[in-house]
Amino acid sequence: MHESRSNGQKIYFKGLDEIRAIAALSVMFHHIELYKFRAGISSLFDTPLAPALAALGEHGVYSFFVMSGFLITYLLLTEKKQFAIIQLRKFYIRRVLRIWPLYYFIIILSFLVVPLVAPRVNFLQNETYYFEKNTRLREAFVTTLGLFLLFLPNLALKLRPPVVGAAQSWSVGVEEQFYLIWPLIVQRVPNRLMAWVFAIIAIVYPLVPTLLHKVSAQLASYCEVFVLALPIHIMAIGAFGATILFRNPQCLKTVLGNEVVFGITICMLAVALMIRIPAFMFACIVMAVIAFCIQDGLRFNLRSAMLRALGKVSYGVYMYHSLVMYVVFGAIHTESSIYIGGVLYQVTVYAAVLCGTLLVSQLSYTFLELPFISLKNRVYTVVQSGEDTQFKTEQ
Repeated sequence: MHESRSNGQKIYFKGLDEIRAIAALSVMFHHIELYKFRAGISSLFDTPLAPALAALGEHGVYSFFVMSGFLITYLLLTEKKQFAIIQLRKFYIRRVLRIWPLYYFIIILSFLVVPLVAPRVNFLQNETYYFEKNTRLREAFVTTLGLFLLFLPNLALKLRPPVVGAAQSWSVGVEEQFYLIWPLIVQRVPNRLMAWVFAIIAIVYPLVPTLLHKVSAQLASYCEVFVLALPIHIMAIGAFGATILFRNPQCLKTVLGNEVVFGITICMLAVALMIRIPAFMFACIVMAVIAFCIQDGLRFNLRSAMLRALGKVSYGVYMYHSLVMYVVFGAIHTESSIYIGGVLYQVTVYAAVLCGTLLVSQLSYTFLELPFISLKNRVYTVVQSGEDTQFKTEQ
């Protein structure tokens, strides 16, 4: 049997931080190559690998979505089992304390600091692609800022030009919108129907535009934009996995306890990260990888101290890397005599962006995010989660 969930121990899934790190690095790699391509610099987007790179960024974000659906749902189910009710107020405050400080700090940097500083700094002006985006921000500043302040960056990205340093926050908006409705679903749906409800959401939700097309093509097109902007079905796949695991933790050992199958699944993930496959299929592969990675006893897994450390600051890595890219590309292009596009240039760009992003992310985690995380854990946490203990599939 699995460990009791009423004994006050923390729930900790080993392996999730490593997956977060891989997802964050995938998005960063995608954005660096995409920037070089847009700036006319030698890029992998100029090679046959372009489709793989395009898929890499999207699938990195989808990996975050599956993990969010899995972890949040498991914690909500645990709370519901322990207390027969989900304390919604505390849930929403926990999400505010974890997400909002860094999110709004990025908004300040992207909407106020960068537009004010860039015209006054020579090497930032030289980055014409970014600088042009700063200029276009003035055209619809109030409405774009309003959408970001209301946690609708995914809608802003569909209606307005991208905002330098904040465009990637569309996925944070998706997660906040997910958090808004998910505890209500978990609280109101009977446990015996929970897995069925999540499966239906995962399967039917992305098909709604197709079904509506028979009624109205225009309505279907609007709905398709909505589904793309709010891919709840991706989170639902993670939630489905959490529900199955919560009700029958032994299924990990029964179905997924084979290292050969794990190796095949990892290979499938590696391939899926780099090719265009349906989002539903990719999310299912990620959920299978999660189910493997949280197990103990497998000799082959993704456990890595370095990836685990990076995963802990992956929120910052995801949010800051775009701004770091702006500064790095501007500085290298202006101050360096390195041949643009050469091997030394490529190495310098990647080293500077990676090191700069990790430094900023660690500083942000320590001085900006951690005080709010501590308050969240100290006052508003109902079900403890963290590293002190780990989830076990059997006692």
